[in-house]
Amino acid sequence: MDAASKGTGPGSRWKAPGLRDPRLLLGIALVLVSVLGVAWLVASMQRTQDVYVAGKDLSAGTRVSEQDLSVAQVRLQDAAGLYLTPDTGIRAGSVVTDSLAKGELVPARSIGQADASGRRPVSVEIEGALPSGVDRGANVDVFRTPTGSRAAGKDNVSAEVVADHAEVTDVITDEKSLAGSRTAVVRLLVSGDDVAPLLAARAAGDRLDVVPVQLGSQG
Repeated sequence: MDAASKGTGPGSRWKAPGLRDPRLLLGIALVLVSVLGVAWLVASMQRTQDVYVAGKDLSAGTRVSEQDLSVAQVRLQDAAGLYLTPDTGIRAGSVVTDSLAKGELVPARSIGQADASGRRPVSVEIEGALPSGVDRGANVDVFRTPTGSRAAGKDNVSAEVVADHAEVTDVITDEKSLAGSRTAVVRLLVSGDDVAPLLAARAAGDRLDVVPVQLGSQG
């Protein structure tokens, strides 16, 4: 057997794939895609953006401007649209509808606009299902009912109106809680005289209910 005939058996015919081998190109492509995907994921998780935070304690009902806010860089990802940013800005005459502590992120829904008649935006949290007709543009009366220690020892605990003919500007319904109850945040425009009693009722933890004016005025 001469040298030319050596290494011609089936087991000696394997050779490394060339650079044009489709399997090699496919493997390289898969590795590149995997590396780029991981790099994009890490970069997106570390990406921050400028958002407004309260520069000081801001109570509900007070006017607010950019001078009352600070800018912080935070990672919001999918929640970015829920908060106020320098890009969206803040309109002149804006009012805080939910109290904010210094350093707290500013949700877009916590800033409202007072209207030309001097009414102020205030948000109230309502437990349970809302009455029919409580929707954007409706006029409602807001009732407070003492709860807890404020109601203890009283035979008759009655509700009283703390804001009348308030205009509903938005209704935000939350999902059911673990206890199975449903809550809603109702944003209102109320007269200046009704702001303090309404905020006091909210601070005291009283139960708040809204009743459409056309229903509350019957019988």
